[in-house]
Amino acid sequence: MTADGDRSNAGDGAAEGERASRRQFFRVFGRQTVSSAGNVLAGVEALRRSSQEAIGDLVGGEEDPSRVRTPSDAPERSTPVAAHGATAYRSPYRFAGTTIEILDQTQLPARAAVLECAAASEVASAIRRGLVSGGPVLGQLVAYTLAAVLARNPERTAYARQQALVGAADTLRAARPTNRSLTVALERVLARAAVAELADPVSVPMAVLDEADRIAAEAAAEHARLGQLGAEAMRDAAQAAADQGRLMGVLMHGDQGPLTGGQIGPGVAVLQGLAGVGLPSHCWVTEGAPLLEGRRAAWQLAQLEIAHTLVPDTALGWLLHHRRVDVVMLRAEAVAGNGDVVAPLGSLVVARMCRAAGIPVVASAPLTLFDPVMGTGAQVPTELRLPAPNPGAGPRIDPALDVVPAELLDALLTDEGPLTAPLHVALHDAASVRASRLGTAASGADVAG
Repeated sequence: MTADGDRSNAGDGAAEGERASRRQFFRVFGRQTVSSAGNVLAGVEALRRSSQEAIGDLVGGEEDPSRVRTPSDAPERSTPVAAHGATAYRSPYRFAGTTIEILDQTQLPARAAVLECAAASEVASAIRRGLVSGGPVLGQLVAYTLAAVLARNPERTAYARQQALVGAADTLRAARPTNRSLTVALERVLARAAVAELADPVSVPMAVLDEADRIAAEAAAEHARLGQLGAEAMRDAAQAAADQGRLMGVLMHGDQGPLTGGQIGPGVAVLQGLAGVGLPSHCWVTEGAPLLEGRRAAWQLAQLEIAHTLVPDTALGWLLHHRRVDVVMLRAEAVAGNGDVVAPLGSLVVARMCRAAGIPVVASAPLTLFDPVMGTGAQVPTELRLPAPNPGAGPRIDPALDVVPAELLDALLTDEGPLTAPLHVALHDAASVRASRLGTAASGADVAG
């Protein structure tokens, strides 16, 4: 799949032929490749280590992380504690026993400020205000938040524990109802707590913390696996670019680095995987107004020594006309049963423009984001952010997300390899393969046709 195809308005037959040729960008993985987890995950620890070191650099620098109060719309009060060193951070959040410390991403890269949240409502407020980016990291964050809720008062009665957990989960779920990682993590923690309550009530806090640890560890492994399989899928195109004496051009919309992935950013892991085999790429990063998510993405790419250039959202047309782009990578927040992708605001415009230009469009989507119960993207509720400051300019609206239809996507990059059309079939098949690989039972919804 290349960006050199016919860019004219051809007929339906020619368009379908172009689409088929673009899909050659992705290699079809045999069952033996997907099931060979040992080979695929051989580099997980190295990739995780490099990403952890990069995150340490991200929150380091000349200025130490500073403690600030929790967001102003949170009624709870935070208790100041002594500052930890920057190197203690290995992800955009930190579980501190009875509190959660969150890196305020809106102040990056100018300042590394840390929010100490003592209640679920404070974490939810930070999520709503965009102080922590979306993406898979939200699942890890809310799981540890529930662990902190129980850790603050481990002597609760069974009824009090249940009320505390359910209330905190409802508060967190309302902060980002469309983020699949968040909802799945809450369901997992509540289910684990219920089982522990029946077996040994005293063990409930430890069981909740153990489940949070599992969620974070599984995310790191899944993102590393996605990165290596995605890099393998793009290897031929990257090699073709290298043979032409240039770097493969990747347009990235939405932060896909460690700040949104936790310890490993799924999209950036693909670029790390290519660089690891001697095929570095050049990443064009859209700015991502109004939260300027792209600036933070570019900062992370710099820490990982990946060549990149930041471009304004409004310069997308110029970029496609004047520069070489081989593939577009979007970030998924959730994936519907038919393959529609819930993605950061602006993703729909990017997908449409690049598709019209004959450039393949893919989304980095760990299979934990797959929601078979959500049949299509049309079922996604409208989610609005708190409006950005707009003094003297009248009313303003800030939608949080776009829905990119499956027909605009050439592939989903997942931890079971790249999936291509028909996506609704490929997703259900991949979910079943993943369940078998991990030794877990897929629900009826997961494998329904």
